[in-house]
Amino acid sequence: MTHIFYEFSSLKPGVPDVETLMEVINSSELTRFVMGAEVVDFVKKALIVNTTIGSFKNCYFAFDDGAYFLEFDGKGKSRRFTEVPDWFVSPAEFARSQWLINHDLADVKATAFIDVLMSYPLKERRAHCNLLFGLDLHKVNVVPAPTAPAGKMGNKNGKTTKPRVTDLGSFELFIAFFARMKN
Repeated sequence: MTHIFYEFSSLKPGVPDVETLMEVINSSELTRFVMGAEVVDFVKKALIVNTTIGSFKNCYFAFDDGAYFLEFDGKGKSRRFTEVPDWFVSPAEFARSQWLINHDLADVKATAFIDVLMSYPLKERRAHCNLLFGLDLHKVNVVPAPTAPAGKMGNKNGKTTKPRVTDLGSFELFIAFFARMKN
């Protein structure tokens, strides 16, 4: 069967280490996983030794968020290229489909899903939510740029800002009050 592995920096890997990679490759079903840094390093170093690797038969790898690709045919012979193949999906599309299935989150209640997301560190949670919900957080300014005030703020002329008795119409009130007291 075909096994597809992606190096998506913004998603939690389903295949974090080489042991898990070998388990997935030995399974008889079609699989799609995000691979961890250890697996990426292992595959790249294995290609230095030999371009034909029998245990990687029918495996496809996408590196650096889809910058370049590596395919192994039925005999384990590798081919490296940069054109986007048919089997490649974007990180957002992968997050909304296969990533949820791989992490057993496709059929859970919303509250359980939120609990799982909240267990991730903030940076990871932000990246996952950005992909899952298409938030485009990389386009949003976190802090808006401060704008300079049009003029000097506060009491510009140095005069008092207290309301005056004449402004309040208090003279009329006090005159009426004192007139009633005299009577």
